[in-house]
Amino acid sequence: MHRLLFCLLISFFSFFALISAGAAAQSPDLNFTVIINQVRGDSCCSPGSIEHFAFQLAELKKNNFPATFALRYDVLTDQKYLDLAKSNQQFEYAAFLEIIPALATEAGVKYDGSAEFWYEAQDAYLIGYTQEERAKLIDAYMEKFREVFGEYPTTTVAWMIDSWSLRYLKEKYGVQVHELTREQYGTDSYALYGGPPHYPYWPTNEWALIPSADVNPQMPLIVRQTITDPVHNYGDTTNSYTSQPNDYLERAGANLDYFKHLFYQAHTQQNDYTFALIGLENSMAPEYQAEFGRQLAEVKKWQERAPLTHRVTTAHEFAIWLSQQPQSWPRVYHGQDQELGEHSQAWWITTPTYRARLRLDNQELYISDLRIYHPSFTDPYYDYAARNLGWWIVPFVLDGSRFFHQDPAPEFTDLARDNLTDRKEEHLTPTRLKHAENFDEITLKLEDNRLTIYEGSNTYAFFDPEKLLFIGESKKYLTDNSLLNKVIVNNAWEYQNQPLWGFQGIFRQPQGEYAFFTGDADSLAEQRQEHYPLLFPELVDRPINPNHTHVYNNNQYAIAGRNPVRLVLFPRDQYNFPTQITYDPTVSTTDEIDAITIKRQHGNNGMIFMDFENTDPTATTAEIKLDGFSTTIPIYFAPNCKQKIFYCLTHPRQSWWYVKSVLADRQRAAEMKNQ
Repeated sequence: MHRLLFCLLISFFSFFALISAGAAAQSPDLNFTVIINQVRGDSCCSPGSIEHFAFQLAELKKNNFPATFALRYDVLTDQKYLDLAKSNQQFEYAAFLEIIPALATEAGVKYDGSAEFWYEAQDAYLIGYTQEERAKLIDAYMEKFREVFGEYPTTTVAWMIDSWSLRYLKEKYGVQVHELTREQYGTDSYALYGGPPHYPYWPTNEWALIPSADVNPQMPLIVRQTITDPVHNYGDTTNSYTSQPNDYLERAGANLDYFKHLFYQAHTQQNDYTFALIGLENSMAPEYQAEFGRQLAEVKKWQERAPLTHRVTTAHEFAIWLSQQPQSWPRVYHGQDQELGEHSQAWWITTPTYRARLRLDNQELYISDLRIYHPSFTDPYYDYAARNLGWWIVPFVLDGSRFFHQDPAPEFTDLARDNLTDRKEEHLTPTRLKHAENFDEITLKLEDNRLTIYEGSNTYAFFDPEKLLFIGESKKYLTDNSLLNKVIVNNAWEYQNQPLWGFQGIFRQPQGEYAFFTGDADSLAEQRQEHYPLLFPELVDRPINPNHTHVYNNNQYAIAGRNPVRLVLFPRDQYNFPTQITYDPTVSTTDEIDAITIKRQHGNNGMIFMDFENTDPTATTAEIKLDGFSTTIPIYFAPNCKQKIFYCLTHPRQSWWYVKSVLADRQRAAEMKNQ
């Protein structure tokens, strides 16, 4: 008892010293690293590892770091996990609000997730449930947490969460901080696109992705999962440009040096404080856990260089400190390419009015992303239960990652980074607002609520909280997408000839000023339905268009008895956008084969895998029909010439099928490796 009291007193005075120093300090030399790990139990749905949890605890204790552990419901009902947590009470324990069958059962809520697709947003998170069901799920979790720990958690984690639930958590349970996942488009079924990157913020009451100008006492502070690469995470499809070990170690050549690049870059920003959030789930593989241990060792080196200003804190401690500081705008998150350095840079500029992405690449200075923020912009899931995945897209007037200057225009599901050099896509460049060429020497200074850009010693541009100003002319490179051009007119989103949101240009040579505005922000919900491919691309059952629907030959040649022929059906609607079908297509072959399997429709791009299997070599024709769409495709089952050499010598035509099958397998493997 005396030892426990001593530890509590030490923790209290350490925390008091942190808060006191932080409240008095206005220095940009304050640097915070927050550690949040997610702990899954042994239940279904990506079960965690007790050994990994123990390893993380041991590594944090070895480095004498505070940290936050967010516990899933199955951890709260597993004594071996609880014994480990309660023997390490120096850490903050938080709520990981991932919905699993056991929690749904406890709350009396129907759970529709499957073992294979448990992670999809409409099943795994509160956005997929009604407000009544959300309250039951939250209450069931919170009461179990209090039963175990004697109090409610002050920190929660869920990769997506609706604004109604956030406010419920704050008002009923006093939650102070919530962790969302990073900026991403469609990864693991979540699209969070357009919110404030990197730096924590208080959201408006209406939507977690819209920043409030000041501390909002009715909502928890929002922090974003781990450090993202300011240059390369935007528009990336590889999910490998973050500080998470399971992300960057999958990329060829990436190692701890990449973590160092992101971490030290995050702590050399110009804002009034610097911030980095790291963490890892205990369900990740052992090699990722080991890398997380190496990350902590690097953070320890960083901390020891300046113990008074380099601070490692829990999520709750950081939220309290930040709530006592004046909220300054704009906030800037800057980065350089790890190899190219200053020749390829990006600046995320965030204010309560807009978000801008400024890029310097290939000696061109341009803006490739402009989002409009307004307090009345609403969360699409406030009172709507997600049906298929999770889609948050903040209104934009420029999106250089999804829409491109190309003829013909790519489909809506295409995604690419906004760099101008080393692009794999031929004749495809991002939509952007170009400001200068041969622009290499650039300096940015954040001072007096204004970001100033200098070209050499000359002032070139300003970013204020409500407007931006450039010296010289600008040229806008538009996409060829007809739907996008239909609604974005004169740098504003228009509907029935009325501007809804955007920016207005006032040009007085030699300078141009852009002021951001919202004319009818309340129409966002209507626009999500009217122009769903642009603002709310949830895959639902819309009528298919036979002219846009098509079948892709994934592998037309297969080896009989070894692997299937696979064709992929893409049902599309009038906008050439994926649509959900409520029943399977009619699939047959002219000759009888062993099996035809129609897989579940993919929730992101709507594709449907159709597998054809046969044990004997043969050729036949597959026919696919769906709501007025019909096509036929020849398919081939080749003999296995490695095992049936004599058969192949006497069947030269079928042997050629075998060669084609092997070559196609190698080509697909090479493409996957390249990706």
